[in-house]
Amino acid sequence: MRIAALFLAGLEIVYGSALTDLLERLEQTSRSQAPLAHIDTLISAAELLPPEAPRLHFLETSISLLGAIPQEESRYFYLAAAAHLLANQDRDEAEQICLRIPARQSVKWRTDYRGRCWQFLALQSKNRRATVLKGLHTGAFQIPAAYDLILAAPEDGSEILQALMTSFPGKNAAPEDVALLDKSLRAVAPFNLGLAREAALRLRQAPPPPEPEEAAEGPPPDRAEELFRSADDLGLPPGERSTRLTRVLDATPRMANYTRRLQLQAYLTEWFTAEGATGTATKAVEMLNTSLARCQDETCLESIDSLVDFIVKNRINPENLRVRHPSLAARLLLRELRIQLER
Repeated sequence: MRIAALFLAGLEIVYGSALTDLLERLEQTSRSQAPLAHIDTLISAAELLPPEAPRLHFLETSISLLGAIPQEESRYFYLAAAAHLLANQDRDEAEQICLRIPARQSVKWRTDYRGRCWQFLALQSKNRRATVLKGLHTGAFQIPAAYDLILAAPEDGSEILQALMTSFPGKNAAPEDVALLDKSLRAVAPFNLGLAREAALRLRQAPPPPEPEEAAEGPPPDRAEELFRSADDLGLPPGERSTRLTRVLDATPRMANYTRRLQLQAYLTEWFTAEGATGTATKAVEMLNTSLARCQDETCLESIDSLVDFIVKNRINPENLRVRHPSLAARLLLRELRIQLER
């Protein structure tokens, strides 16, 4: 309780009561989200805040919560993001976070998360070369800043190339890892051909590149989108437009584009509410709630953020939507925070 009280007192001093209340509501609302969505919201809030005590609080809370996340790649993704934001407040702690992330464990990993973490630190470092070398010596590999340094002074690139060779993930290397080592050794070759040849031999440890996948055919146009184009005509008589938009609403549950489905259902809820069509507005609310119920974790936060942008752009009153979805509520507060901090 004492720590919480000190935190709130610090908020009052830094931001005043209005913004303090908003941050408190945001933190409390975000707790109702699924664990990773909760963490994403806290880190997103920290990204908006200046490097002061409130930002540090959100980051420390996120890092603490990540310890209980079983999904490895998701945990490492958010640890790298937290280290990025923490670097200009507590660089030593940011480096320790990078060390909590293992080197690439599989060629199927989307990202070398330890490499990404050190890349973030390198971009914020006053001594980028020292930071890159430190990261490479810890087993991180995919640090694009390493190649940038070699390219800037290839005659002095041997030390960095040697570190890249040492940390190259071999049989776990992804195509982007092969590309980084290959272009680095080619830049150094005119100045140290022997080392470049040794690096080229390391490339033979990498697995062959995967076969290119055939491009999938795009989905057919959504029927609801076609109906909406014909209904979105302000020149139509009100009754005819209402009839057409009702058909759009009935077609939305079958939409393959989840983000667009949320947007249309929100729009139609607002429109029928404004028209006084209570029954149809209630039906639209039920459909929107059903669609939102699919969003239970961080994988759909991009769709929720797009919905928030759509709500603001189209001046939709969130109260008219009559939804109590935790991520939608949290992301609306996050947008409010962004607006207040920009003032």
